[in-house]
Amino acid sequence: MRTFCITLVVAGIAACRAPRSERDQILVSAVIIDEIRDLTDKATPGEYVGLGVMDADSAQTIKENHWIVTWYTVQRNHVQLPEELRLRFARHFDVGNPPPDPYQLDNTYYLRRVEPSGDTLLIADIGPSYAPCTYTFKRTRGNWLLQRDRTTNCRII
Repeated sequence: MRTFCITLVVAGIAACRAPRSERDQILVSAVIIDEIRDLTDKATPGEYVGLGVMDADSAQTIKENHWIVTWYTVQRNHVQLPEELRLRFARHFDVGNPPPDPYQLDNTYYLRRVEPSGDTLLIADIGPSYAPCTYTFKRTRGNWLLQRDRTTNCRII
C-alpha cells in the first residue's frame, strides 16, 4: 500500500495520508455517483433565485459550472464513472479537454466515520469537509449499495 505524503515547506511539517481502502473507495464513489445521477442538465426556473439569479441564461451558466466542478470532484476522488455518466458530462464539455475548475473548491470527499449496523448495514459520514452527510449502505450479494432514502444529517459546516 502506497502512502501519499505532502511536505509543507513553509511550516516544515510533513503530512501523510494513506490511500482509501477498497471498501472506503466504493462507499465514497457510490455517494458521488448518486449525486451525479441527481444533477439535471438544464437549470429549472427559480433554481438559483436564492443566489440572486433571475434570468434563464445566468441560471444555465451556473448549472454548466456545476457540471464542471462535479467533473473535478470525480477526478479528485478517483471515481470510476460508468459510461452513461461520462456521456452526460460529454454533453456539457469535452471530457478529454475539460474547462478549468471555475471555483477551485477542495471537493475531496472524506469518510469520517463508519459504523456497522447489524450484519448487512453500514452507517457512514461522507462528504467534503464543508458539507458531510450520513449515509446508509446495505450489503447485497457482496456489494455495498447506497440506501439513498436513508441519507440524513446533511449540513454545511
